[in-house]
Amino acid sequence: MAAPLAIERKFGISLAVVLAAAAALRFHALDRFSYSLDEILQTYWMNGTWSFFWKAIRFDAGHPPLDYVI
Repeated sequence: MAAPLAIERKFGISLAVVLAAAAALRFHALDRFSYSLDEILQTYWMNGTWSFFWKAIRFDAGHPPLDYVI
């Protein structure tokens, strides 16, 4: 069996590699169109009135309304 410190070190290195890869993928094209349509629609709908909001929710019935309210 490996020593606990060796396991912790391997875990730390693995975690650092995964985080670095995730950051590289996320920041690769950040200056270009980085938001998806879902985030854009959420901000658009949240800036309207409650009446507009509920009409928009009926249009986008695939997402729960609580997601947008929060």
